[in-house]
Amino acid sequence: MARKSAKPRPVMPVYYIFEITGFEPNYTLTVNASDYERKPYWEHVALDVSTVCRLPSKVAGRPAKFQLVANRDFWTPSAWERDNDWRPLGIGLLEFRPEAGSFYASIPHDSMPGFMTAMAHGFYRYILLYGPPLVRGKSLCTSLEFKREIDVADY
Repeated sequence: MARKSAKPRPVMPVYYIFEITGFEPNYTLTVNASDYERKPYWEHVALDVSTVCRLPSKVAGRPAKFQLVANRDFWTPSAWERDNDWRPLGIGLLEFRPEAGSFYASIPHDSMPGFMTAMAHGFYRYILLYGPPLVRGKSLCTSLEFKREIDVADY
């Protein structure tokens, strides 16, 4: 006798809260950097942020490195230009190994000066990510937020 398959349970997104412990801006400008792109210059602007996870409790206390990379084509990615029905699945990938975590995301190039200025003045103390629970130590997060103050009990 065949068993009825159970309906999949809806995945309830969770908050991941990180306290900022340090940061390092990165900038590189290169000429003729790629044989694949026909551009004379290549620019890389990034902000590397050191954090400690505060929530969820399963990974609380673990360090995590964030790499936020400026992207000039953020608002009109090439995938969207090829297919107008394309939609992004997330804003960045959070990964936790047993010893530490990492998060990688592209952000709009025009936002980077504001992020770097705010970080330099200590305006941001926390990073909040929102997305599905970790599966095999990974989550494709759908929201990224910087905050000056938070109450972890609210999340």
